[in-house]
Amino acid sequence: MEKTTLIGLLLIACLPVFAQQEELSVVEFYPQGGFYANTVEVELLAPDATIHYTLDGTTPTRRSEKYKKPLKLETTSTLRAVAYHQGKAGKLYAHTYFIKEPETNFPVVSIGITPRILFDPGKGMFMQGNQLVGDSWKMPGANFWTRQEVPIHVEIFESNGRCVYNSLSGFRLFGGMSRLFPQKSMTLVARERYGEKQFDYPIFGEKGEKDFKFWYCEIQAAIGGRRISAML
Repeated sequence: MEKTTLIGLLLIACLPVFAQQEELSVVEFYPQGGFYANTVEVELLAPDATIHYTLDGTTPTRRSEKYKKPLKLETTSTLRAVAYHQGKAGKLYAHTYFIKEPETNFPVVSIGITPRILFDPGKGMFMQGNQLVGDSWKMPGANFWTRQEVPIHVEIFESNGRCVYNSLSGFRLFGGMSRLFPQKSMTLVARERYGEKQFDYPIFGEKGEKDFKFWYCEIQAAIGGRRISAML
């Protein structure tokens, strides 16, 4: 009984410490991502923590640029950031800033992904790679036949510019023979280990389904400064 009571007291005493560490790992963006007519100056906040960030879609690490002062964004950028507190990395965050982009009546999807995951000549998921088997037109062994799922950052904006989804999510190639074409088929996946369990958004209108775990649609994307057309 004494041991049980002691363990319980220790757990209760540690809770404020754990909560404080979790809070310190949060990165706040001012202003948040969205659509802007002119240059935007973005401030990042994470009390008592060191922030590292990227602007090319790459996942930020301790080796990434260290945040020191507000960032002046003059062109459309996906700003990804992570805070380090006492040597421990916090959760990954991202906001996309669409700057001086044409107006649209359609929802917009932003994908933040490390460019080399898709375009590395040897290992990129969009590339043939160097593991081709034989000379068949189906290109067996090419990288784009992979079933690998990788974490990316996804944002969904309504046509009025309001962000309705912002979370890490899963990304993998989809389809059969379509993998042979430059325009790839892809799937977005909501999983608890990434963040949100579902895409809780009425993609097909108010009368359609509102909760999705897998999402396949067609988009045009700009990843790491490289513009691609894709079926997603």
